[in-house]
Amino acid sequence: MFRSKTVFVVGAGASKEVNLPVGEELKRKISQKIDIKFENGFQQSSGCYNITEALRRHVKQPDGRNGDINPYLHSAWKVKDALSVNRSIDNALLSLSHDDLAETCGKFGIVSSILEAEKHSKLFYKPTDRQHLNFDGLQDTWYPRFLNMLAEEVSGHDAASIFENVSFVSFNYDRCIEHYLYEALQKRFALDQPQTKNLLDSLTIFHPYGSIGALPWQNTDPYQHVPYGSERSDFLAISKNIKTFNENFEDSETITKLRERLFEAETIVFLGFAFHKKNMELISPGKKCKTKRIYATAHGISKSDCNFLMRDIRTVFQINDANAIIEFRDGMKCAELFDEYWLSLTC
Repeated sequence: MFRSKTVFVVGAGASKEVNLPVGEELKRKISQKIDIKFENGFQQSSGCYNITEALRRHVKQPDGRNGDINPYLHSAWKVKDALSVNRSIDNALLSLSHDDLAETCGKFGIVSSILEAEKHSKLFYKPTDRQHLNFDGLQDTWYPRFLNMLAEEVSGHDAASIFENVSFVSFNYDRCIEHYLYEALQKRFALDQPQTKNLLDSLTIFHPYGSIGALPWQNTDPYQHVPYGSERSDFLAISKNIKTFNENFEDSETITKLRERLFEAETIVFLGFAFHKKNMELISPGKKCKTKRIYATAHGISKSDCNFLMRDIRTVFQINDANAIIEFRDGMKCAELFDEYWLSLTC
């Protein structure tokens, strides 16, 4: 159980442990999906069919007549080209900020790629086929480690208090954390679905860039929720729920609240986070924080850059206490962090 106020700041690397794509792999998937082309002028030969349908709905005229999607297709091809010379979809869209249609095409590509990634992740199962989540297949990931840390020595009578000191700031569009906890807590405490929902309602998860939608247990209206890994969803509606870092939303209520939560936290844990400058600015409370401990995975980050980031972290959270613990471990993955700092995180 977490005995101090703890905030987990989660990036794409955390979802990678359940096989969601990151970096070049994600760029490649988005590129393939928005590379929409037609043979003989009408038969689609490449790209995502759901994106094409979303574009057609998007341009439909008020009187019901079909609109022209060709300008969007040309913008989508520009996004595809920009992705080949940018480090991420956000950077690609920033470089095309002069093209108003590129943002829409890029977001459709994100939505399609994340839903497909959820479907092929270790967390996916088909409840309609009487399947169940394969918990054994998750043993090498950080998810069960977090759950064991969260619920250690907690009786069923006290389960309602497990999230008292825990919050998440997720920079991911996916719903991996919510989906896993909903399934795992039912097993852990023998809860029914309404009890599990009530318990999870006490957990705060900030998504500063939004997510691809509410899960069915979060919103029972079939027109308002998006099942995990859904094959057919309303891309047009979902795309309105997500943001890229090109959009100015720092004054939003979500950002204000997550900064206050980080200000209050004694422990901050970065999981699979890439420490992009824009995101560091976004989470900065702008005042001296109460932070005593910071732990971070740094898989793929050099030791030299880890040293730089440790100094940057002190600036972002205005940590002047020489006794504050700041641990960056180059090469460490999320599951390994929980193994390494089990006692440190629960003390």
